[in-house]
Amino acid sequence: MSGLVCGVLDPSALIITNSVGGVARTENIAPFMIHFSLKAMQFLSAIGCPYNLSTCRVGYYYGNEVHDELPALLAKMYYIKSRGREPEPVDYEAVKKLGGDFLYLAASLEGFIKSMMKIIGERRIRIHNIEEVDLEAREIKVEKKGYRFYGELTSTLPACVFFPLINRRDIDFAVKGKRFELEDEPKYDIKGYDYVYFPEVESPDMLLRITKRADGKYTHEYPYSHMVDYKKEAGVAPYAYILEPKEIPKVKGVKFVGRYAQWKDSILIHNVIEELLK
Repeated sequence: MSGLVCGVLDPSALIITNSVGGVARTENIAPFMIHFSLKAMQFLSAIGCPYNLSTCRVGYYYGNEVHDELPALLAKMYYIKSRGREPEPVDYEAVKKLGGDFLYLAASLEGFIKSMMKIIGERRIRIHNIEEVDLEAREIKVEKKGYRFYGELTSTLPACVFFPLINRRDIDFAVKGKRFELEDEPKYDIKGYDYVYFPEVESPDMLLRITKRADGKYTHEYPYSHMVDYKKEAGVAPYAYILEPKEIPKVKGVKFVGRYAQWKDSILIHNVIEELLK
């Protein structure tokens, strides 16, 4: 989606991708929402994507019932349970801010993608597997199609995909994957809540969260029991927590946009829109 947002905002951009919609389409049962911001709302209106302004009620399930507040100890426990590591101070503060209801722009994933595709047009999108990027020659080698030259390069590829393409194999990437199950009813009584976190380690199957979808069904989110091997997964770790490295190095002449490209799992689609509209 980050690449499509870039394409909408830059009418001269050529998008090269092997999958329109990218990581967002790898798990179609995962919940999709755009957190509210004025710029995100303006963007949806500008591209003609239908949406409703809605409120998401957030709760925390512990002691066999849902609560509005998340105690500090359980906030730390949830971070360890979901990420598989002890939180650093900045991470811990972020988890403690999970509490409280929030506004979001309810739009369908397909509607969002189709609205952007309509503006970008097929002539500015090329479906190719990228094999190599030569930063000195400003060339992108694509499978069976030779080379394409570029003036400026914006990468929305996951960093663990991009860096091998520029022959930087000296960085060890580590991600903790998630898996999803879709049910007609929630496995626990979450009452009138839309987002319910399960911070206790003792919860069955290490359940992390239950989310009520716009279609009335419920997505149940679990962590994978192992680290995702990004090499075996073709470099894409769908819906994963980013663990290592803490930051990716800057690359001259390349702008990174999006959660996996920037290697920060706190980045959401409204953050991408806001950053690109600055």
